Amino acid sequence: MKNLLHLAAPLHNVGDNALILGVRQLFKEDCKLHLRPLRSTVIDLRLINEINRNYDGLIIGGGGLLHAPKSILDRKKDTSGTLIMMDTENLKYLKKPLIVYGVGYNVFRGENDLPKIAKESILDMMNHAIHFSVRNDGSKKRLSKFLEIDESIINEVPDPGLYVKSKHGKLSKLVKNDKNIAIQIAADRLNHRFKNKDEVTKFIKNIKSFILNNQEYTCWLVPHCPIDDDFIKLNFSGFRSIPLTLDLVEATEVMGFYSKMDVVIGQRGHGNICPFGINVPVISLVSHDKNLGFMQDVGFNDYAVNASDSNLDKKLITLVKSIDSKYRKLQTEKIEKMKISSNLIVDEIVKKIKKK
Repeated sequence: MKNLLHLAAPLHNVGDNALILGVRQLFKEDCKLHLRPLRSTVIDLRLINEINRNYDGLIIGGGGLLHAPKSILDRKKDTSGTLIMMDTENLKYLKKPLIVYGVGYNVFRGENDLPKIAKESILDMMNHAIHFSVRNDGSKKRLSKFLEIDESIINEVPDPGLYVKSKHGKLSKLVKNDKNIAIQIAADRLNHRFKNKDEVTKFIKNIKSFILNNQEYTCWLVPHCPIDDDFIKLNFSGFRSIPLTLDLVEATEVMGFYSKMDVVIGQRGHGNICPFGINVPVISLVSHDKNLGFMQDVGFNDYAVNASDSNLDKKLITLVKSIDSKYRKLQTEKIEKMKISSNLIVDEIVKKIKKK
């Protein structure tokens, strides 16, 4: 059993928690992963020396780590240009394998692109790592454009959030009726998800209209982050929602809740990815390029609708009604293909680790 230091971003987002558990699931036969929070960990010479002494390798990911929000841009001494805090000049001192697995190019619409320094640091990681990959949400195309390299150079893997297990717990017990729909809301960076405040207001009205005109289903609003939870409480008072749970292992209970849904309408990337992986039909509320990217990759782009669409409520009702046995058959087949692909990729990574 190989011991890997695992850097990822737990406890802030249900989706990030889920993908961490998904990475563990993929590597569990051959590797024990020791998690540390990426957002507060600097990969400096001290940490590199610790890895060289105590671990068999370093794995970073998944998650939308190729991103430079204001907190990154405001750093006085930023040496990476991404959420991965590392001066890649120090990689020459890392004697153990580096794996960057299933990360996302997470720049929002209308947001400034990654800073120039990110190009050098990402290319350094790609050149040093025994495996560097992006998730299957269109990140490959977006990253290749930023790096100005051919797409074929970049590896793509199914997002590890597809492989989190579901567990029935306190959230599943909330579900009493037979027909249920979850509506997963994303409320961060609204200025990049929507063009203006009027679009946000229209979005809220459309979601309420969909719920009120879809009485045959019990509809649940679902937060993945504290800002989602606050947004739901502020704008959907009197509508049914589930409590936010951010403990790492509680992500399995959120999946248990999703498993009892007839469909999940998701606005966050993992509001699409995670339910899809447990074979629950998904409709994507597109307010970030990754939403459409994932749905195109799995072959369900007809089930992606712009969150700012003026007829969103009517389109959602039509899409829910159109989910049939054909949808479910295609979904099952795609899940199986992705699982086979992921297992083959991880087997190759493990072989490389064992050779080092």
